[in-house]
Amino acid sequence: MFTFYIDDSGTAPDSKVAIAAGVVIPAIRLQRFEEEWTRFLEKYKITNFHTSECLARNSKSEFSAWSDEDVQRAFDRVQQITFKYAIKGFCIAINKELQEQYVPPHMWAGVGKSPLMWALGSLLGLSYDFAFSRSVPMEYIFDSTEDKQLKRDIIEAIEYSEERGYGKHFLDHYTFRSRIHSPGLQIADFYAWHGFHLARQHHYHTPSQDLALKTIGGFALRSAGVPDVAWSTMQTLDKGSLQEWVKKLRDSEAAYSAMAYKAKRKAERMPERKKPKHA
Repeated sequence: MFTFYIDDSGTAPDSKVAIAAGVVIPAIRLQRFEEEWTRFLEKYKITNFHTSECLARNSKSEFSAWSDEDVQRAFDRVQQITFKYAIKGFCIAINKELQEQYVPPHMWAGVGKSPLMWALGSLLGLSYDFAFSRSVPMEYIFDSTEDKQLKRDIIEAIEYSEERGYGKHFLDHYTFRSRIHSPGLQIADFYAWHGFHLARQHHYHTPSQDLALKTIGGFALRSAGVPDVAWSTMQTLDKGSLQEWVKKLRDSEAAYSAMAYKAKRKAERMPERKKPKHA
């Protein structure tokens, strides 16, 4: 059994890149991983690890009094633990500006109603291929977000997976958990954050955060080489690749069948109109 912990990054409205990312941990490693994670939290006197809060030293967080050295040491340690227990990382980056500019409206039903849902759908496809090629069942763990619409969108993406040919692979094997109480989701958050910054470098040449240069380089190095062999598979579409993809699929049956499926689901959720009473 594999467990796939999934998180996102870049969901703020002003963010130019949306990320869906996840890490795969074999069930046989989970107990040792969680024990080592507990020791890490105890050493740094924190109850859970949140990457962006740690780097920013948020004044209302447990990291507010941390020094630069504390942040760097913690980042290095989290990455060490991630590489020690997770056997694979997948990260999908969607350039929001390119999607809005080049993906026609009727194709959005197939890729997802938002850039994040497109990233998530692609992420699920990669994870399915990974589990199927190894004949190992996979459990999918999502952060129990307070965003009700996002949670509904995730559930809809899972349900639509059956239409995409994945059968019941996802439908009976996913759950939502609190990130605060899930070490796996905390390292998924760490990986997603780094994927976000690598994507911004790629698309917009945005400089890296100085305190995270080493760990960003570590994930970049683990993404090099053959995707099926590298620890990390990070994918994104540049302008040219996106245009070719749209050209190939815009008039395909799949694009329109996805739109029909979404319309059907929307109709099913609509309350049935009461028939008028006749005198």
